[in-house]
Amino acid sequence: MLNRGSNSSKVVGPDSDEAYIKVPRRIAYFDGKVIRDIKLDRKFGVAVDQNGDLLQWGSGFSPSSKGPTLTLKGKDLVKISISRDRIIALSSNGTIYSVPTSHEDLTTGPKAQENSWIPFWRSRSQFSYRTLTPDNMAWGERVSDISSGLEHCLILTSKGRLFSAASGTEDFPSKGQLGIPGLTWTTRPPGPYDQPHEIGTLKGFEIAKVATGDYHSLAVDKQGRVFAFGDNSLGQLGFETSTESPTIDAPSLLPVDKLYRGTGLIPRVTNVAAGGVNSFFTVDATRVTGQDGEEVRDLGRITADTWSCGQGISGSLGNGRWTVRVHFHLKASSWIL
Repeated sequence: MLNRGSNSSKVVGPDSDEAYIKVPRRIAYFDGKVIRDIKLDRKFGVAVDQNGDLLQWGSGFSPSSKGPTLTLKGKDLVKISISRDRIIALSSNGTIYSVPTSHEDLTTGPKAQENSWIPFWRSRSQFSYRTLTPDNMAWGERVSDISSGLEHCLILTSKGRLFSAASGTEDFPSKGQLGIPGLTWTTRPPGPYDQPHEIGTLKGFEIAKVATGDYHSLAVDKQGRVFAFGDNSLGQLGFETSTESPTIDAPSLLPVDKLYRGTGLIPRVTNVAAGGVNSFFTVDATRVTGQDGEEVRDLGRITADTWSCGQGISGSLGNGRWTVRVHFHLKASSWIL
């Protein structure tokens, strides 16, 4: 694994005192090892090794950190996502673990009771963690995917149901990113503050893909329809911005078909990605009518497009625009089925 960039929190080069790593450099710990997943924050790094165990490092993990430290063991983790101060980790059996990013919180927080290989024997875990468990799971249903922002996470099940939950301990989600109108710290139901809540307005839609930015959420169903909710102050949901209503607290259907009006193409969203205050969509647009003398053989032709929206002031939208209003950017490639 090669890293470069700012090393102020010893994430890129944990064994170096350099402020910047200017050329790609290996973290020696990972030499000869297979990594299942890895996430880097400005203050901490986290990875899942080939055994499905969790590794943490960086000054945000511990001021004395000199490299990856093994923390959560024996859970067969397959995917991780990070919030402001916790790691959301998914195991192969669909269990979700919420783990502190701080070594101090790991060692001083409440320890869960764990089953032992010895029948009927339980013991305290070495480190503190929580589990996030959606209610009313059907027979054979399990969590299949996770994604988290700074304060929230989305939980997707194998049945296409979508849940949301608080993912951090500093602030309860308040920008509509949970997708449940009226849910706040004061109105939340009894129980753990980070309990998962099913997003009721998406019942009946079989969700296939999810993504989260800092304070917003995206979900795509198997029919290729995309729903967006949360912070839209910079147009990151794909809707026009409004100073009076900067957030959208219920999943709202993004009218992607309007982007193809008059083109003879029928769009279908195939994937979504998000980060910070930006969102990205991939679309397969199928030609259903010819234009300007196009031959019948062009019918059924698929154009693969990528669109982006959000804040372009730093060039992160990839379209050369520097405004903060919503903009979409198109990159196309085509083939004949």
